[in-house]
Amino acid sequence: MSRLRFLLRYRLVIGLGSLALVLTITYQFLSDPIFSDENILVVSDEYNWPKDYIFMMLPDGSRQRRLERGFDPACSPDGHRIAFAAPDDSLLPNSKRYDQIFIMDVNRSNVKQLTSDSSPKFTPAWSPDGQFLAFGSYSESVPRTPIWHIDIIDLRDMTITRPIDQNWSVSYPAWSPDGKQIVVSAFNHRTEASGLYLTDTKGNYMTRLTYDFDRQPDWSPDGKYIAYLYRPAGVEMSSTIRVIGSDGSNPIDIVPAKYQPRSLKWSPDGKRIVFVGHTESGDGVFVINSDGSGLTPITQLGKKVLGAEGGVIPLLLKVFYEKVTWCMVKYIKPRRSTL
Repeated sequence: MSRLRFLLRYRLVIGLGSLALVLTITYQFLSDPIFSDENILVVSDEYNWPKDYIFMMLPDGSRQRRLERGFDPACSPDGHRIAFAAPDDSLLPNSKRYDQIFIMDVNRSNVKQLTSDSSPKFTPAWSPDGQFLAFGSYSESVPRTPIWHIDIIDLRDMTITRPIDQNWSVSYPAWSPDGKQIVVSAFNHRTEASGLYLTDTKGNYMTRLTYDFDRQPDWSPDGKYIAYLYRPAGVEMSSTIRVIGSDGSNPIDIVPAKYQPRSLKWSPDGKRIVFVGHTESGDGVFVINSDGSGLTPITQLGKKVLGAEGGVIPLLLKVFYEKVTWCMVKYIKPRRSTL
């Protein structure tokens, strides 16, 4: 009888120990979002409609996991941090919500707010050395003319500069790989000229590259090309993804307008472009080779879900995707204390 009790007690201890081990591994698996060095970040309302959240997934679209509420994510060059825009709920004068710039570690810890004022902020972009962030800022001039600015924050001392004067509305900054230039989407209020322009970090010049309603430029990793959303000025049509030389030469459309692309990013190896698009089946994230071949959806198009993370509840709502970017994660999980 005593032997039977011992065996039962032994099995109970083993069972509880195994359950604890499984629960511990499951918790670590769910709490640590890093599965691979190469990842894609995308903004989606997939699990928390109508709020936008930043998700991380593998380049094939698998293992989607939620990081943080926000939008416009940008991964730091060293792969350790993510900059993003998100609402600052403490700034609510006149019932307005002002989005600000934040950063966090890639494992979604150490969230820090960088800006805090009464003008919306968006589209942060890291300098190649990781010391600066350029981002868009919105304001209204007199008489209530909307102005988009580019501000640059020095992350070493948190000083902010505004290199381009009030004659321009500028947005969507993207740094050249050598860190010497920034390409922006711009509109000149005096000449009414629009397109993509090159400038330096001091705003000493504005060199025009394109002549249409062009936005969201992104420099190829080798600095030879710029991809962007192209739409002819004055033409009611969806954008296409166009690639030009970094001097504005040799334009080539690689994604047709029927896919309605609205966000893009070069892969770290410069061979592919990831973008958010739309088909008759719904929104999706796609990857395409830089020459326009091999277009492949990497998310399930038009999946209808709402609810807790990981839950699927069919509804008459479709997943909406926004900003997408590539992220080479260099994250080392902290060692546990031995004390």
